[in-house]
Amino acid sequence: MTTSIASPAAAPTAAVPGPAAVIDTGRVAGLIHQLLAELGEDPAREGLTGTPDRVAAWWNAFLSPDGAATATCFTESQLGGQLVIVGGMSVWSLCEHHMLPMNLQVTAGYVPDGEVVGLSKFGRIAQHFAGRLQVQERFTRQVAEYLNGVIGHEDVAVAVRGVHLCMSMRGVRMEKARTTTVHSGGRFGTDPVLSQQFLTLTTGLWGGAVIGTTGIDFSVIAPPAYLEHFVAQEPARVHHVAAQHVLSDETYRGFFAREAERGAEIIVDNGLFDLGHALPAESLVEAALAVSAREIILPDVMRDGAATLKASEKAAREIRELSGDAFRLCAVLHAADDDEWLRTYDAFVASDWAGSIALPASRRPDPDEQLCRTRWVATAYLQDHGLVDDLLVYRLLGLGRTGHLELIEQREHEWISSVDGAAPVILGAMGVALLPEGPYEKPSTPRIEKLGPIPEDRFDLIRKNISVVRSAAGSTVTIAEEHR
Repeated sequence: MTTSIASPAAAPTAAVPGPAAVIDTGRVAGLIHQLLAELGEDPAREGLTGTPDRVAAWWNAFLSPDGAATATCFTESQLGGQLVIVGGMSVWSLCEHHMLPMNLQVTAGYVPDGEVVGLSKFGRIAQHFAGRLQVQERFTRQVAEYLNGVIGHEDVAVAVRGVHLCMSMRGVRMEKARTTTVHSGGRFGTDPVLSQQFLTLTTGLWGGAVIGTTGIDFSVIAPPAYLEHFVAQEPARVHHVAAQHVLSDETYRGFFAREAERGAEIIVDNGLFDLGHALPAESLVEAALAVSAREIILPDVMRDGAATLKASEKAAREIRELSGDAFRLCAVLHAADDDEWLRTYDAFVASDWAGSIALPASRRPDPDEQLCRTRWVATAYLQDHGLVDDLLVYRLLGLGRTGHLELIEQREHEWISSVDGAAPVILGAMGVALLPEGPYEKPSTPRIEKLGPIPEDRFDLIRKNISVVRSAAGSTVTIAEEHR
């Protein structure tokens, strides 16, 4: 017996823009003719004659709905509990932000329950959703949701590894950058053994490319009065805490001491960002001991590598005199230009005191894409040039000008451990929602300590914002349920 689903419309796929039913190729060819002329070309010259028609024909073929994208199931009543994985599917789509190609390698897995899906249909389903203007995250979800409808339950996982020309040939021009998205439904989201089997086999199909299962840990920064509402983690992983609040606020100190007892790694910040100056070594050690911290962020000087190195070395020496090797010491990488950035990084790596390195957020547009100004350029440079030190921990400080969207790219670097940020709380308190796929538009905002009381009717929005950031970072950590 066979069962067919006639079209993707029958599956529970969210309503999103799709390809037009009919493409006016004549009009499209005319527009391409205009484009060539505007670019300073002569559409009538040898080599371009016929180009508008060829481009229009391609658009028509690319955007035409694939009527063959049906999914057939075959009854196999003896099958149940078996993991089925179909990989090796490679499709081309177009990034809707820049209309440049992206190549998507697709792997799908499911657990049959009395029926199996015809294998050839997986490729057709992927081709169907690729044949339109897309973003990889939505494509992954659409394929998974369609398969949910086909098999009749949610035990479906889809992993997609993409090469995006909008990253390779424009902007940051990171030719080796790869974006991985994973949708895990049903048992794939609740059974860690099944999930790991899928990810391990998918990694093999991709030639050993690693899929992160934990992502980048996100530490929420919130006013002391709202720690229980937004900051408590399940499971407890990493918290960046303000030394000055630990020393002055008993409730704040008690909260993070309890999180440490639950297994969280506590990182004590030096106070510079909030106070305008770093606390002295003895205060940092006192704060770290009070919350059972594992790491102290050393003093830094904005945009000055030499001064940061000097301040860090001095503080490291003083902290070790007070506490020995009780704490990992984190150096913040600042510099005035790229040469200084590289010298400072080399000095941190070569030192006998730096156990971790933190990269500050990119705050302003940087057309020159400097290492010292654009963080994702810096992390890509470290990766591509083999400069990542396996003995060090790497962290991101703050969400920059592109907010959570940067984390979608940064999570490809599995050596990045954590990031902190107050943006989801501040924006949520202002009634601004973070959109999973962007754009990220941050209005003028107050500092977290100047935020004031947060209305309770904004709590859910803040929690959703936090979830958006963690999703972008590839983290499965949630707000501890007992505090929600």
